Amino acid sequence: MERHLVFLDESGFLLVPSIVRTWAAKGRTPFIRVAGTWNKISAISALSLSPKQKCMSLYFQLHANKNIRTEQVVGFLRHLLRHIHGTIFLLWDRSRTHIYNARH
Repeated sequence: MERHLVFLDESGFLLVPSIVRTWAAKGRTPFIRVAGTWNKISAISALSLSPKQKCMSLYFQLHANKNIRTEQVVGFLRHLLRHIHGTIFLLWDRSRTHIYNARH
């Protein structure tokens, strides 16, 4: 049976323009005009290593304008199980957000 080492994590990207201090002539405040709305993208991804086949695979899902919650994590893990055959050793950080509440 083939074994896979899988590194998993999630992240959020806020699509807000950077605002920093800058130089300007005295009394002439610089303005930045931005078109559109400020949105965010949440991503969950996994990097799979297969020592037997000596290959590496990247899996990811993007979610627009929402945080990664239990439903998205469970869906992503099911996606991994459909694509990775064999035993999976999952390495995931110890964030408190990953603790599943059995009452849900």
